[in-house]
Amino acid sequence: AEAAKEIKTLIATSRSQVESGVELVTASGKSLDEIVAEVSSMAELISTIAVSAKEQATSLREVSGAADQMDKVTQQNAAMVEQATAASQTLTNETEELANAMAQFKTAGSTVAGRGQASRSRSNPAQSGRSATPSRGVPQMKTTGTGGAARAEQTNTDSWEEF
Repeated sequence: AEAAKEIKTLIATSRSQVESGVELVTASGKSLDEIVAEVSSMAELISTIAVSAKEQATSLREVSGAADQMDKVTQQNAAMVEQATAASQTLTNETEELANAMAQFKTAGSTVAGRGQASRSRSNPAQSGRSATPSRGVPQMKTTGTGGAARAEQTNTDSWEEF
């Protein structure tokens, strides 16, 4: 009977320890479930961050491309300004040459102008306070109703000299 009592005590102790172990395993299971839930939440946050980073990288590429395009357009504009300046300078030179050539003709009420007169009168129009158009006795042109140009009427056509 004493052995049965000891066995009963050992069984009770074992049962108590098993119940305690079951409670610990259950608590561990709950803790692991909470850890898994937190890890899943963190994985979702990391995924969201990765998607946002991808979108930002795409946006930065677009901004960089737009800046490159603006740089190209600026360079093209600068080149066109250079071309326009060169064309303007060429036109100015050709205008002076034409004015010099026209100055060789004599008309009524005008005198013979030398070749250097147009260049001197146009050398610095800002200092003289006058417009850039030289005042010479060049025959004036008038426009007709059709938009073309016709020579102004000459009262004395005998004043032209042959060269």
